[in-house]
Amino acid sequence: MPRMIEPEYRPTVSRENLLALVAALQRQLAKLTASNEALRAEIEQLKRSGKRQAAPFSKGTQETAPKRPGRKPGTGTFRYREAPPPEAITAPPVDVQVTLETCPRCGGTLAEERVDLAYTTELPALPRPKVTQYRVWVCRCTVCGMQMRG
Repeated sequence: MPRMIEPEYRPTVSRENLLALVAALQRQLAKLTASNEALRAEIEQLKRSGKRQAAPFSKGTQETAPKRPGRKPGTGTFRYREAPPPEAITAPPVDVQVTLETCPRCGGTLAEERVDLAYTTELPALPRPKVTQYRVWVCRCTVCGMQMRG
């Protein structure tokens, strides 16, 4: 037969002390039960959120008035490229005519409106670095063994 574990209190403990001990243990049990329930609820919430694949980056709460995405008009450093100065143009202008005689959408005739200017700038390849090979003679002293370079 297994040996019984002796309780910490002795029969000489008064009834009031035993009642106080029971009350303290009941309070501790209530705290641990509440903590256990809260942790179980958190585990269930984490399990449910782990199964959702539609919104993987959701933080749980939404902002009431979120800002619209993207760059706002008029902000940033963008600007249209300026036309090159006339002295920078190295080739004669190339005429690019409209080859269609009718509108591809509705079939109406096309009338000349204006001539736009467009530019392309061909950048040369970076110059290759100039690499020079030197043939340097190395000599050694026959007496002390010191090495000398040219």
